[in-house]
Amino acid sequence: MKWFKHMVASWNDEELAKLVGKGGMEGLAMYGFYWRVIEVVAPHGGKVTYPTLTWAHYCGLKIPVMNGMFLRLHSLGIFKIENLNGDEICVAIPETLVREDEGTRLPWHIWKEIRVRIFSRDNYVCRYCQRVVPRPECDHVVPVSRGGGHDDANLVTACQPCNRSKSSKMAEEYR
Repeated sequence: MKWFKHMVASWNDEELAKLVGKGGMEGLAMYGFYWRVIEVVAPHGGKVTYPTLTWAHYCGLKIPVMNGMFLRLHSLGIFKIENLNGDEICVAIPETLVREDEGTRLPWHIWKEIRVRIFSRDNYVCRYCQRVVPRPECDHVVPVSRGGGHDDANLVTACQPCNRSKSSKMAEEYR
């Protein structure tokens, strides 16, 4: 659900559709590169500067190939690229692709504490199927995508099958 907005924006982008529409490995590689750059840049407010070697590592490409892909996407107006042949590359993506939910993610060490507390409170029993769970997951009763928070009252222990099938549904919709 988080990336739905990004997918819609990319499918409606005529220039990207033309580029990917070429088909074959070039179109597929460019589309993969496009999504990788979005994954790196979107959580940082839509603009980020990294050393060229770091970008190459993130994208899994050699620098000349990566620069060529950046240049192609820049020439189509899909991304704004600054300092492409320097030591650092600055990439800006359209505002429509910037993640709005970035402020809702908690750091891993806080999540670890929350999970221990919730599992202990629920005695490692899935709230939905009532089975003891050896590898529990923490589920949001009111999903974050629907405005739910990370407070203890909104979190329950769930087994993986129940948590996956509940997905972003409200508890009432799931049952």
